[in-house]
Amino acid sequence: MKYKITHTTTYTYSKEVFFEPFTLRLKPKCNCFQKLEEFKLSITPKPEGKTKTLDIEDNNIHTVWFSGTHKKMIIESQSLIKPLNKDPFNYLITNDSFFTLPVLEREITYRPFLKTGAKISSISNIIKPILKQSENQTIQFLNNLNIFIKILKKL
Repeated sequence: MKYKITHTTTYTYSKEVFFEPFTLRLKPKCNCFQKLEEFKLSITPKPEGKTKTLDIEDNNIHTVWFSGTHKKMIIESQSLIKPLNKDPFNYLITNDSFFTLPVLEREITYRPFLKTGAKISSISNIIKPILKQSENQTIQFLNNLNIFIKILKKL
């Protein structure tokens, strides 16, 4: 199984504007869990310059800057990722507050991962019945989710 991710962002302005430097985090990372097989980044208008770096969590960062003024910018990326983790049950819960869902952990470390938004409503429609079947128990939920994924792969 591989994942193909396509992202497009378009900025359109009523008059020409100067683009300040943009920091982009669109390139998935490679690690022991996944291999990035392809990555393409396209930006219109063509940037005057571009740097590639890593942030403190080893995420790929592209910073681009421009000359002149423009009315429109299009940023497109395509990624092809191969998951490497063959064992979907390869996890260990080490914090007692994670045994029951939803996670109510208030530590600042986890806040970015606990935010929800409108774009995940379609995922919620899939997850809610599995969560209910699991009676909000994290390990049972992860087991049921993995079973659901295996069934989907057979379709």
